[in-house]
Amino acid sequence: MASSRNEVLTEMTTSWVPRLAGGVTVGCARCNDHKFDPSRQSDYYRLQAYFAAAHDRDVPKFTPRSRQAGNAQAEPVEREMKQLRQAMKPAKDDEERAEFEKKVEDLEDRMPPPLPALFSVADDRRSARRSTCWRAAIYRNKGDAVGMRPPGVLLPESVPELPADTGNRAPRWPSGS
Repeated sequence: MASSRNEVLTEMTTSWVPRLAGGVTVGCARCNDHKFDPSRQSDYYRLQAYFAAAHDRDVPKFTPRSRQAGNAQAEPVEREMKQLRQAMKPAKDDEERAEFEKKVEDLEDRMPPPLPALFSVADDRRSARRSTCWRAAIYRNKGDAVGMRPPGVLLPESVPELPADTGNRAPRWPSGS
């Protein structure tokens, strides 16, 4: 679970920051500080901290009746797929396993289309983890925890990180920064 969430945050940071910051790339600082680049590893993870509270929240575009109808269509197919997967476990050779996999693929084609929904993102500070500098970008090599803060090239080093409970509103740094 941790590695999957880390991958989502990495994708958000490396794909959205350049768009929001006019082409500034930070992905190269994910693993370590660069000798000739002003972006530091801590800057990368401080930017990633802004995304830590963002979680997918799809907005359904279907009625309870259409959901019920979709579930009624999917249920028998799912039941049959489950039975096939159980039967596939003791398969003795690759040929037998391939036959089961082909049957499962055929069943997947019979599944009704997913119910319509709008992709959305919600700010959920309660489930946000503190962003961590991962040494060599490996999630098991945990480094120091960091908070939200723009890159060091934009602010003096003395400017503190934002408090962990800062919501999705415009940040306010202490005066005199």
